[in-house]
Order: sequence, then structure tokens, then C-alpha cells
Amino acid sequence: MMKGKIRLAVLSAAVLTAALCAGAALSAPDPAGKAPVPRQGIASAAGRQEQRDKDPSSGAKYTVTAYQGHLAVYLTARMDTPQYITDVEVSTLPRADREALDAGIPIYTEQQLTSILEDYSS
Repeated sequence: MMKGKIRLAVLSAAVLTAALCAGAALSAPDPAGKAPVPRQGIASAAGRQEQRDKDPSSGAKYTVTAYQGHLAVYLTARMDTPQYITDVEVSTLPRADREALDAGIPIYTEQQLTSILEDYSS
């Protein structure tokens, strides 16, 4: 039980560190004075981007979704590459959770991210 809590704490810290580094890189000015344009790497990421475009009030900092059968965390502003891929296999989750992950779960704070990762890891 204690190993699981330690593992979860390390996982949460790694996700937050990766997200903060990526966020800093995204907010850094482009040398040519142009803002970077996020790329869309896969069809499902493009679909999630279209969903966010339809709902401009989203404002989510992270999106938790499935990636190659595992739970993954993306920076919402950069859906082309997951910031962290967990060991949680999506196929082991209840149907409602799998459907929510297919749509992408918007996450607004680091505390909410930690909480959802804890929920799915237990």
C-alpha cells in the first residue's frame, strides 16, 4: 500500500514537472517574434482540438485521455505529444471512464490533476 502511494507521489511530481517545463517552453517568445503554432500529430488529437475550438470557455490547462492503451496527460495547448504516459491500462477501467477518456477529460489545476491520477491509479 505504501509503495503505491510513493509511486503515485513520484508520478504526480513527474507529470507536474513535465507540464511546467512544457508550459514555460510554450510561453517563451519565438526568436523571430512569432508565436509558436501547435502541431496536430494524430487524428484523435485533431478531433480533441476541434472540440476545444467549439468551446472557447474550456480554459483547461491539461487534458487526460488515452494514448496507446494507457492513461496519458497532455498540455491542452499542445495535444500533439503526451506530457506523461501512465502505467494505467485504459482497457481495465469501467466503460464510463473509458468513454470519458475517449472524449478527453479537461483538467484546470495541478490539484485536480493529482486527484484524477490518484483516482485512476487506485
